[in-house]
Amino acid sequence: FSGDGGNAILARINSPHGLAIDEIGGLYIADFGNKRIRYVNNLVSVPEIGTNKNCISVYPNPSNGSFQIDFPSFKSAQVLISDILGNTVNNEESINSGNCTVNTDLPSGVYFVRVIDGQQTCTQKIRIHK
Repeated sequence: FSGDGGNAILARINSPHGLAIDEIGGLYIADFGNKRIRYVNNLVSVPEIGTNKNCISVYPNPSNGSFQIDFPSFKSAQVLISDILGNTVNNEESINSGNCTVNTDLPSGVYFVRVIDGQQTCTQKIRIHK
């Protein structure tokens, strides 16, 4: 049980068997060997990823599942939305207008919006809260 109540890096987890993330970004770990559920809060995250920090805008953020994506530097693009584990959960093909509206029924959580064209890829984090 070392590390309880302190720095998560020092925690000794014995046979983790599952992970879950809550709507505010807290991490739950099923610590099977210690017969405990561990909770880690105040996770460090990356709000924006990409070669150009301002190449896309996603708003409102947080969202209820309906949000706008603006990508003015892209002539046409594919828009992918991935969950925190990297699984694609929504795919908008061949958008030519430089923006799109996404309406999803995704559950509350943290997702990543990735806009891709032949020249560049930009990613922005979005939080859905219902």
